[in-house]
Amino acid sequence: MKKLRRVLSDPEESCQVVYEDDGVDPRRYFRGEALQESSHQCRRFCGSVAKTLNVALAGCASPVLTRLFVVKVAPAPTLSRLEVVVDATGVESCVTGDAIREELARAAQILRSEVGRVMARKYVPELFFRLASPEEVLR
Repeated sequence: MKKLRRVLSDPEESCQVVYEDDGVDPRRYFRGEALQESSHQCRRFCGSVAKTLNVALAGCASPVLTRLFVVKVAPAPTLSRLEVVVDATGVESCVTGDAIREELARAAQILRSEVGRVMARKYVPELFFRLASPEEVLR
C-alpha cells in the first residue's frame, strides 16, 4: 500500500520565511566555485608551472629551447588548459617563429610530463605555447 503524501503547492505553506537556498541540494549550494584566473590559488599554481617549465626548458637538448624563457602562464579558459607565453628574444635572429613553434610542439609532451612529475595533481593540464609580444617581454 502506498503512502499518501501531501504535495505542497507553495513552499510558504510549510514555513514562515522562504530563503534562497530552500529546496536546493546543499552539495550544490555550498560547492566552491572553480578557480578563477584572479584567485590566489590559481596564480600560485600558474607561477609554479612557469618555474617548472623554465627549469625543464633549460635542461632540453635543443639549442633553441634552452634559450627560451617562460614569461607568463595563464588558464585558458580553465586550469585544465594552460596558455604558456614564451619569450624568444634570446634565440638567434636566424631562427624563425615557425621553427620555434615546431620545436615547442615536439617537446610539448615531454614538458607536460615534467609538469606532471613536479606538480601533485590528479590531471596534468594541457599546455598551449604562444610567443610573447614585445609589450609582454618588457613587463
